[in-house]
Amino acid sequence: MKNHIHLENVSLDKIDNDTHKLLDLVRRLETSDFVFATDPKVATDLAKSSEGTPTDKLIYRATILDETNDLTYALYKGNFLVKSVSKIYAIISFVLGFIGVIGLLNTHIVNFFYVLLMLLGWHTITLILWLIGLKNQNPYSGIYGILDKIRPKIAIQAHAFDIYLEEFQKNAVWQLGKVIHKAWLFGLLGSVLALFVMFLFKSYVFVWESTLLSPKTFMMMLKTFGFVPSLFGFDATQIDPSTGDISHARLATLIMLSVVIYGMIPRLGVYILCHLKANEYFQIDQNLYYYENFIRTFNQKIVDKDDFNPASPATNKSVRLSKTKTVVATLERPHDGDWHGQTNTKNLGTVDNKDEILHLIKTANTLQAHIILGIDTQSLPDRGILRKLEVICQHTQNGASVKLLGHADYSDKWQQILADRQIEQA
Repeated sequence: MKNHIHLENVSLDKIDNDTHKLLDLVRRLETSDFVFATDPKVATDLAKSSEGTPTDKLIYRATILDETNDLTYALYKGNFLVKSVSKIYAIISFVLGFIGVIGLLNTHIVNFFYVLLMLLGWHTITLILWLIGLKNQNPYSGIYGILDKIRPKIAIQAHAFDIYLEEFQKNAVWQLGKVIHKAWLFGLLGSVLALFVMFLFKSYVFVWESTLLSPKTFMMMLKTFGFVPSLFGFDATQIDPSTGDISHARLATLIMLSVVIYGMIPRLGVYILCHLKANEYFQIDQNLYYYENFIRTFNQKIVDKDDFNPASPATNKSVRLSKTKTVVATLERPHDGDWHGQTNTKNLGTVDNKDEILHLIKTANTLQAHIILGIDTQSLPDRGILRKLEVICQHTQNGASVKLLGHADYSDKWQQILADRQIEQA
């Protein structure tokens, strides 16, 4: 039945993003033997007895395990740490942009086009290179280096951090684009602020002489730079080198407007594009056995004589041709330790799907060995697991016996089921 139970059938895909993260954090912690404030078995029992769909019960179970809000806090911290990388880059870029302009304007005489070239040239080149390399899935490995260094050491916070990192990596190009273009924006903002401060409190003489370019070329370039600002009310006609009377204040204003219009606005547009394309959304892996098992637990009734009367399977072969040879395996759920108590054994681990079950039967028959099958009593004795058990018992040549593991609520049910089918207990 495992192959026919899908979480989308119980509307798990309609859960909000934060709940998806909480559910997966519970899964990661539970599979790593984390000690919750509430016993997971108790949480499962409480969820089973609650009202609602299997999805509601799964969420309710997660909220019980997060009774102390430790999981919620860990997720909050994970989100903060991952997003703090973007803030770190932005702050560093702002400071570098501010300091860079102060160094550029440390003299009284300033070349108009040299300042613009320094401020806009590298920004324009990086923007073009980013657009060209848009298909590169990992162009900024330095960001991942920072993320790796700030990953928490505490288990619960480390797993929460990994969830947000995986969300970041699902749209790596656009997520990285957000970080990079935000940093460039803050760098340009720092540059404009430094320009304003320096122009406000210091007097500059602007020159436009060039070794190769003529004053006529300079005039043409001035008109080119002033065209877009003129659409917003800036009067570029008053800047005319041929008159010999150029307003330095207008040149300073044109420099700042050029950085905003030709630098910040295009970069802002690309940042908005990355923000829209990033599509931050984390969704649990619906094919994991962990979720399917809980949905099956909350969705199906326990098999008993009143609601399920399948045809009686063939009596299990109890004769062992060789008591010294045994093949051991657990059904659906893994179990650690020497649970079978046998010495001369071949352990096939956990069997679940059709291929694994057929391999178990073939191995036992080839070795002329008896099968000892471990079943965790936390597993519901539903139709799916019973069919697997019956296939193993019916097709093994040297008999099969079952060893019940644990002392869960379904122990009595399993005892009755094994007795009804005349299956020997190891």
